[in-house]
Amino acid sequence: MSLIIFDLDGVIVDACEWHRIALNEALKRICGCEITLEEHYSVFNGIPTRVKLDKLAEMGRIEATSVEGLH
Repeated sequence: MSLIIFDLDGVIVDACEWHRIALNEALKRICGCEITLEEHYSVFNGIPTRVKLDKLAEMGRIEATSVEGLH
């Protein structure tokens, strides 16, 4: 018997830091920017990636056209 457990809401594993690192890696490669740790916790933590990207575009940190390559 096999068992696969999915934890999509952080009950078993808190993957927030993994997501922050992965998003920053993508931002650096595609847009040449990143979200600082302080910024992450004060502005971006807990919101969907698409909203984060839209916020970064609104802030002028990334080009709106770059967002398509990140989601």
